[in-house]
Amino acid sequence: MHRRHIPARISSPGIGGFTLLELCIVLVVVTLLFAVGMPYTARLLRDDEFDRPIRELQEFAKDARIRAMTEGRPYEVWLLNDRYVERVWQKENGFADEVRSYTLPSGITYAIKRDGEEDFSPEAEARWAFMPNGLCEPLTFLFEKGKDWNKFRVDPLTARFESQKSFRAEQ
Repeated sequence: MHRRHIPARISSPGIGGFTLLELCIVLVVVTLLFAVGMPYTARLLRDDEFDRPIRELQEFAKDARIRAMTEGRPYEVWLLNDRYVERVWQKENGFADEVRSYTLPSGITYAIKRDGEEDFSPEAEARWAFMPNGLCEPLTFLFEKGKDWNKFRVDPLTARFESQKSFRAEQ
């Protein structure tokens, strides 16, 4: 059987590439979409930076409560000006092992209000205890960054964050 040699074509009729005009139109559309979406994305990143310390505090409270209940010994979240530290409380020896810590991003501050107190106080050190029976001290937190703030109370039975109020300044 004889094979015919078919020469390779550099371009096929009817199949073309993009023209320079089409590429320019696509670039303009992508640039417009990027410009429109940029402020929204920047706000999401700013909001996430402000909300992350609150989510971390929620995780610390949840973890300390679960550890206290499962291990049958008190845990605490030690609240410092620039970080939180989760650690075990041992009555006979005082504080034991540090479980973990989280450092607040710069510019974010918080204050706490204990039940019965009138105002928030930015304490240098505060102990937030979690007992083996699952109870914790009810606290109200106020987180601030610039003009933005977020206020919430912690339920003493479940250590869940509730009754949240917040304000976000437009930028």
